[in-house]
Amino acid sequence: MNKLKKSLLLVVVAFVSCLTGSSLGKVIFSLAAARTESPVHIADQRIISLHPVLTENIFALGAGLSVVGATDYADYPEDAKKIPRVGDSRFNLEKIISLKPTLVLAMKQPDAELEKSLMRAGIKFSSYEFGKLNDFEGLISWLGKEVGQSRNTSSVIKKWKEDWARLPTAKLQGQKVFVEVEQQPLIAAGGDTFLSEIIEKCGFQNTFGHLRGYVPISREAILAKPSDKILILLDGQKKEASEMWAKTSYRPKLVFFKPSIISRLTPRLPFETKRLCAELKATP
Repeated sequence: MNKLKKSLLLVVVAFVSCLTGSSLGKVIFSLAAARTESPVHIADQRIISLHPVLTENIFALGAGLSVVGATDYADYPEDAKKIPRVGDSRFNLEKIISLKPTLVLAMKQPDAELEKSLMRAGIKFSSYEFGKLNDFEGLISWLGKEVGQSRNTSSVIKKWKEDWARLPTAKLQGQKVFVEVEQQPLIAAGGDTFLSEIIEKCGFQNTFGHLRGYVPISREAILAKPSDKILILLDGQKKEASEMWAKTSYRPKLVFFKPSIISRLTPRLPFETKRLCAELKATP
């Protein structure tokens, strides 16, 4: 029923109600008016996001204005930088409660005490576990329901698939890449992470693809399995990393890439993967 028809229906029912003066007419008028109103929008929600990936995806779904709290590393889009901070990996419970959220969203992690505290305060808490590229669709679908933007999930997922489809398929080469996500201690991305999947999409092999998750790596292990290239995902530690790798008995090629871009499962990832692949290939 379009808006014109709905308006005409209201006029007719109101006219009948006035003529009859009956309670039935009033009831019919009330029901007709209710049907013409748009559904209650969840814009009344006050959301706190405890992970930068969630924050960015909430904005992508069109619910960014509902976010009243975020973590220190939430820096995209630009408006995310203006949101009050509630901590980084350690969350300020007092700050969270003071922001009077109706919903707190997190990446699934062993923080049962936080969840219990929020529940005691009468605040809804929900979390989702993601770690590989094919988790994106489930993440967006879950997030869309939580923030009241399910109608936008299909378009976000569709664009995600189209962007990946545009990436040229690279043939696997013999070159190995060590994905370094921390310097002290050295931590590598294992084969079950989407960072490892990205390396393969670029045509390279993950040196530590046989490991699971994000794991500390000893210098002995590094020397035992030398890499052709080191992908360093660190902020502000370029000099330290360069000096450390210069001291090894072999000379791997170093590729630095901004971690806040390539390590987030968000709509930007396909484009940034293309850029990363070009940099890896350009490094001889």
